[in-house]
Amino acid sequence: MKISNTMQLKMRFALGLSLAFIFLSFFVSCSSNKSMAVQLKKVHSRPATNFKEKKSRDEAEEEKEKAFWSEERDRFEFDMLKDPTTGQIPRVAPLMAAEAAQRARAEAKHAVDNRSAVNITAIPRGPNNLGGRTRAIGIDKRNANIMLAGSVSSGVYRSTNGGTSWTRVAPIGQIHNVTAIAQDPRAGQEDTWYYGGGEPIGNSASLGSSYRGVGIWKSLDNGLTWVPLAATQSVLELFDSPFDYVNRLVVDPTNGNVYAAAANTIQRSTDGG
Repeated sequence: MKISNTMQLKMRFALGLSLAFIFLSFFVSCSSNKSMAVQLKKVHSRPATNFKEKKSRDEAEEEKEKAFWSEERDRFEFDMLKDPTTGQIPRVAPLMAAEAAQRARAEAKHAVDNRSAVNITAIPRGPNNLGGRTRAIGIDKRNANIMLAGSVSSGVYRSTNGGTSWTRVAPIGQIHNVTAIAQDPRAGQEDTWYYGGGEPIGNSASLGSSYRGVGIWKSLDNGLTWVPLAATQSVLELFDSPFDYVNRLVVDPTNGNVYAAAANTIQRSTDGG
């Protein structure tokens, strides 16, 4: 069968058109798949980008916080060294610090060189029946035979004969945990005493655990009887007051103000507690 030239042209045209349609369809499909892949890549990359941005922000905040505390530390050291009158660190401060360091080294060397020559005789004074570890002791400034001893496990003991015998004077039924004792040294006020308790660490009875005290107590009869100061009392089962741990007590000899080195703070009373 013979095909005319016109028919051949039509067939070639149809074949070409079909091939063009197939190629166009393939191109569109590839473009669509590529676009979808790009979109998926963007979607999957967003969490990583967000994570990196968050990490960068966190690092920036951390650096900012470090810088803040560095400035605070420098300011604290400056305030500790400055002259409160002028607000400046004295020019002689470095020289004074160097001289103090030299004296400390010399005194330490002297103590080591002469330690074999030191002969101290200590006589046990009790209390021997209870007591436990004695964390605080006070001697009446008017009469050295009157002594008060504070124990971490059995309260306050009092001696009137230089330690030959002792009587427990801490209130019965109270927590007997005493770590600090102080007398009011002002003339006419020597009968006033204070004691506080609480050990944050190091209590041997519990392998180093903490034992809270019960605030600060006061005596107005030279240590014979004691009453709690209401402003320092708290719930025994909770650490809810700085007076749960009293490390040291001092009474100002000029005005009777009471200072307490308590948990993370120094407290002052201007009215006797």
